[in-house]
Amino acid sequence: MSSRELRRMAAHVDEQHRASMADMTDRLAEVHFGTDPALASGRRGFLRRAATGGAIAFGATLVPVSRIGAAFAQEAPTPISAAPEVSDDVTLAVFATSVELAAVAAYEAAGASADLDAGAKSTAQLFGGHHSEHAAALTQLLTDNGYAEEVTANAALLAVFAPRIQGAADQAALAQVLYDLEDGAASTYLFAMGAFESAAIAGAAATILPVEAQHAVAWSLLIEPDLTAWAGNITTYVPPVQTVDAALTPAQFPVA
Repeated sequence: MSSRELRRMAAHVDEQHRASMADMTDRLAEVHFGTDPALASGRRGFLRRAATGGAIAFGATLVPVSRIGAAFAQEAPTPISAAPEVSDDVTLAVFATSVELAAVAAYEAAGASADLDAGAKSTAQLFGGHHSEHAAALTQLLTDNGYAEEVTANAALLAVFAPRIQGAADQAALAQVLYDLEDGAASTYLFAMGAFESAAIAGAAATILPVEAQHAVAWSLLIEPDLTAWAGNITTYVPPVQTVDAALTPAQFPVA
C-alpha cells in the first residue's frame, strides 16, 4: 500500500470519527444497548469505502474486532474468554480513559520513529488525535457523573507496548504493534458495552468502537501491503464474528 493510499484510508476513518463525535451528545440521549448504528459501520463497511481498484468485496456488514495478535499475547496477560464483573460504570470508564491516554502516548512514540514513512507518520498523528478526543469525551462523561480525579495514561499497558514500539525493526513491525493496540482497544469497548449500566456511557463506547476497529484495518494493510495476500488472510484482520477475547481489562492493566 502506498503512502497516498494510506492517507486516503486515514481520511475515511477521520471522516467517521468527526461525524460521530460531532453529534455524540444527541445520539447518547437515544442510545439503546446493542442498537447503536455506529456499530454497523465496522471494518467491513470501511473496507468497502476505502479499498482501491475494486480488488476486495465483502458480504454483510459485521462489527469486527479480531483476537489480539500473537506477538502481543506472548507479552501480555492471558486474554479473557468472558467479560469479568466490574464494580461500577465509573470504574470502567476511568479504565477506558486510561487506555485512550496510553494510546495517545503510544502513538506519540510511534510517530517519532524513523521506521515510519511520511504517510504512516501522518496517519499515526491523526489516529493519536482521535484517541485524545475519545479520552476527552470519556473524561466529560466522568465529570458529569461526579468523578473529579485526574485520569492518567495506563502505565501497565504502556509497559507492554513501549518496548515493542522501541524495538520494532521496520515499518511493518511497527504497524503490527499499532494494530495490536487498536485491536485490543476496540475489543475492550465491546466488553465495556456489555458491562456498562449507563446508556450514555455505553453509547460512548458504541461510538468509539468502530473508529478504533478501522484504525486496526489501516495498520493491517501496512503489515501486509499486497492486497491479494491480505485478502487471502482476511479472517485474521476482518474476522466473521466479534468477541471480547482480546479485551484489555482493569484486572490485567490496573489503573495506577
